[in-house]
Amino acid sequence: MPANLTPQYKDAEKRFRSATDDSERMVALQEMLRVIPKHKGTEKLQAEIKAKIAKLKKADAPKGGGARQKSLDSIPHEGAAVIPLVGAPNSGKSQFLETVTNAKSEVAEYPFTTRTPIAGMMLWENVQFELVDLPPVAVESYEGWMTSILFRADAVFLFADLSSDDLLEDVGSVIEMLDQHRISLQGPHFEMPDEDYSLDEVVKKTFLVANKYDCDEDDIRLGFLTDALGDRFPIYKVNSVTGEGAKKLETDLFSSLKLLRVYTKHPGHEADMTDPVVLSRPATVADAAYQIHKDFAEKLVFARIWGEGKHDGQRVKGDFEVTDGDIVEFHI
Repeated sequence: MPANLTPQYKDAEKRFRSATDDSERMVALQEMLRVIPKHKGTEKLQAEIKAKIAKLKKADAPKGGGARQKSLDSIPHEGAAVIPLVGAPNSGKSQFLETVTNAKSEVAEYPFTTRTPIAGMMLWENVQFELVDLPPVAVESYEGWMTSILFRADAVFLFADLSSDDLLEDVGSVIEMLDQHRISLQGPHFEMPDEDYSLDEVVKKTFLVANKYDCDEDDIRLGFLTDALGDRFPIYKVNSVTGEGAKKLETDLFSSLKLLRVYTKHPGHEADMTDPVVLSRPATVADAAYQIHKDFAEKLVFARIWGEGKHDGQRVKGDFEVTDGDIVEFHI
C-alpha cells in the first residue's frame, strides 16, 4: 500500500536529515510522527520514527566522563544546499573544491590526502552552494562519519578520473561502497516510490563529474563512462584545475534541486537583488517569510509582490505561490 507522504511530512523529514544536533533531530522526529498519514502503508515508517525517538531519549540521559571531542560530521548547513564531493583516491575532488570555492584543501599527487571534511562555498549567479570535500571512498579507507554527512546532503557530486585506466572500476566501487552504507546514488530525476521510504536508507540526487578532461585520449574514456553510466547519471566534463565545465554543472544543480529565488524589499526602497531567499519549489509567501524568521512569518498580515505574470505591487496573502525572481514586500 503506498505511503502517500504529505508535503508537511517531507518538510519535517528534510529538517531531520539536515539537523546537526540531537535536539533538532528530536523536534523533527516528533513532527514527522505527528503529521505522517496513519495507515497500513506507513506502519514500518512509524515504527522507525518511534525507535529513533526512543534512541535519542536514551542517548540524552546523563553520562559520566569528560567533554566529548567535536564530531567530524558536524558540518554546519550553509547556503542553498549541501553537496558532498565523493570519489576514489586521486579523483581530483580537492582540486575542484579549491578551484570553484574559496576553500583551501590539501592537494597532492598521492592518494588519501584528504582525511577530514573541508567545506567551501560555490557561487552560481547569486546563490551559494556548500561543497564538502570528503576523504576518498575505498574499502581500505571508508570513514564511518561520512555516512552521516551523506545522509543529510541535498545532492552528491560523484567524481570519475578520466586519466585513470581503472576509471570504470573506481567509479563502480564507490557506488557499491556507498550502497553498502545504505546510500543509493541515482540521477537527479530519479523519484523514490513512497512505499520504499525509510529513514535508514537514502537516495541521493547525483551528478557524475568526469574530471581531468584535458586531452584527446579522455574522449575515449568518456565514451566508456557514458556507455556504462550515462543512462543513470548526467555526466559533466570538467577540468578541476581550470574550472572549465563547472558552470553547466552549477546551473543544472540549481534546476534539478527545484530551487527558486525570492528577493525582499522594504516599503519605499529598492529590492536587494544580491541576497535572495532561496526556497524549494513549490513555495509560498509564508515560506519566504518563515525562512527570514519564524516570528516574522507568524505576524505576517499581507505582502505586496512584483514578478512575471503579476500586477506590480499586488496585495497577496501568505498562501500565495511565488516563482523564481519574485520581489516581495512583507507587512506585519
